[in-house]
Amino acid sequence: MKAAIITQPRDGIGENTSLGIITLALARPLSKFCDIVIYGRKNPNVEQPKYQSDKLKFRYIPVFPDDYFTKAVLKILKIIIPDRMKRMPIFAFQLYYIIYATLIALDIRRQKCQVAHIHNYSQFVPVIRFFNPSIRIILHMNCEWLTQIDKKVIEPRLRKADLILSCSGFVTNRNKMQFPSLSNRFETLYNGVDTEVFQREIKKDEANSNKKKRLLFVGRVSPEKGVHVLVEAFNLLASKYPDIELDIAGPLGASSYIIELDKEKIVQDLAHFYLGHNDYVQYVKDQIKPELKDKVRFHGAVDHSDLVNFYNSADIFVFPSVWHEPFGIPVAEAMAAEVPVVTTKSGGITEIVENNKNGFTVERNDAIELFKSMEIFLLNNNLKMEFTRSGRQRAIDVFSWEKIAHELLQFYKADLKSNFNTNFISNAAKRNIITEQ
Repeated sequence: MKAAIITQPRDGIGENTSLGIITLALARPLSKFCDIVIYGRKNPNVEQPKYQSDKLKFRYIPVFPDDYFTKAVLKILKIIIPDRMKRMPIFAFQLYYIIYATLIALDIRRQKCQVAHIHNYSQFVPVIRFFNPSIRIILHMNCEWLTQIDKKVIEPRLRKADLILSCSGFVTNRNKMQFPSLSNRFETLYNGVDTEVFQREIKKDEANSNKKKRLLFVGRVSPEKGVHVLVEAFNLLASKYPDIELDIAGPLGASSYIIELDKEKIVQDLAHFYLGHNDYVQYVKDQIKPELKDKVRFHGAVDHSDLVNFYNSADIFVFPSVWHEPFGIPVAEAMAAEVPVVTTKSGGITEIVENNKNGFTVERNDAIELFKSMEIFLLNNNLKMEFTRSGRQRAIDVFSWEKIAHELLQFYKADLKSNFNTNFISNAAKRNIITEQ
């Protein structure tokens, strides 16, 4: 079997983005059982991965033609259909990176692939299908775009796909509700974690109760991630426990596309952060009490391979997401690294963390509950150790990339002549997904 994995054109091939990490993490174990071709743009600013082999190939597709073509087309569309342009995000239009998709579709035909695995861009599905009528097409969603974009535009594309995977049961269920006539094509494939890389490194001073305690957040410093809520909770905690410090590791900056797509009130209430504060990072810094400013460190974007050092230095991992996270890879990584987790009841996160068993999940946008949960870990070391052991085991049992890749292989191997009918039992159902709300 030969499968093509098609990345988003702006991601490139490598470990510099979430989808780059996911793609390589899936492709490497998959290549033990079938031939894999990864398509993406070459990023000259990022060192290219060294994992190519006879079974795993990278095909670099130029994107500069689309960069110019897209700009020109969008200018025309804004004149011809201005109302529709306002209703639908640019990245969802059929012509968005159409050259990139076409070049890949033609090369897939030359490569004689049996499976086309597309990340997120539903508009690529009909292009791949046109040039490869008999190929098995899998659309893999790591976001909620299918339910956030005009149904009349999305549904015809989905009908040309054999299977639509989502990174959590939360997203899968929403997709099924939006497209009931296609419900038998939706399945769940969790994201994962390298449980061999992300594991606790025992340090000599770890048993020292007098050492400074370090909180850790990993993720984009953006309003929907709730970093402002974290700072509010940190102010409360550090005022009571002076030896607390906070590390914030992730890209600095916010994009307003979240509030443009997500109409949930709690997300829409974040609008003033995007529109009223040109520099969200500076706003967050201003909320830190003056006497605590030297206890908070903003590290900016961190190479994924370096994150393990942050987890190993952390006493508590905090992920206070305000919107509904499709999954939440940093949460799974923290659990694998045996760091106690405090997070929110946010989308797919409730399928990662079992509340009061291997972490705490609190209501979104609630700094008080966030503070109280972190304090429990500070005061009860036995509970902390119990939760971290349980979290590590769950990461191994459910979220290891080897396990996830094996499940994906079964999806690849499904009857190519069928439309993935209901005889294929949902892996999500087998795992008895936790959906605490």
